[in-house]
Amino acid sequence: AYEQAKKCFQDAIAKEPTNPTWRFRMDDLEIWRVGNDLAEAQKRGDSALNETVKQRKQELLDMKLKSYIEREKNYTTDSTIKFALGNEYFEVAEVRKDHGLYDEAIKRFQATFRDPKFRIQSGLRMGVSFSRKGQYELALKRFEETLGVLELKDERWKELMYAMADTLELAGRRDESLKDFLQIYEVDVAFRDVSARVGKLQK
Repeated sequence: AYEQAKKCFQDAIAKEPTNPTWRFRMDDLEIWRVGNDLAEAQKRGDSALNETVKQRKQELLDMKLKSYIEREKNYTTDSTIKFALGNEYFEVAEVRKDHGLYDEAIKRFQATFRDPKFRIQSGLRMGVSFSRKGQYELALKRFEETLGVLELKDERWKELMYAMADTLELAGRRDESLKDFLQIYEVDVAFRDVSARVGKLQK
């Protein structure tokens, strides 16, 4: 019920114009609308829609980034918002290959890494951000530190080990990379493309 929800939030904003909560709820509604439109376009699978879908994806990324920048300004100590903004900067950086945006993501993940709720994902994405920038030693240090708090070889462990193995290969340390990929292979041969990565490095 998009229109009804929009009207309710507009009424709330009119009654409390200085309360940022309602503006951000309106942002969430618009983010939902664009995301829903995008999902519907992709579901139709019309090749003529490819350019439209691409534009909508960019619009959605920009919309979310802008909203979370504003949220951080209003709630400077909120770890949930800071972590979400870090993710938005990371996603946009992945699309644009912009090192400056990776720096913005790293800044947020450095803050949320201290929060147990976000430590694992913050450590993972911070490490990947360093790796994307070619700062391999910083990336590896972060992966190792994050792995140190895990007790089980679960999905989070596999994600971290994969990112570390990938970074080791990029850094030219292929023997170490193979060793880490093999650790994942040993517990889950179907994880991502780990089988192909192992085969490539063994050759």
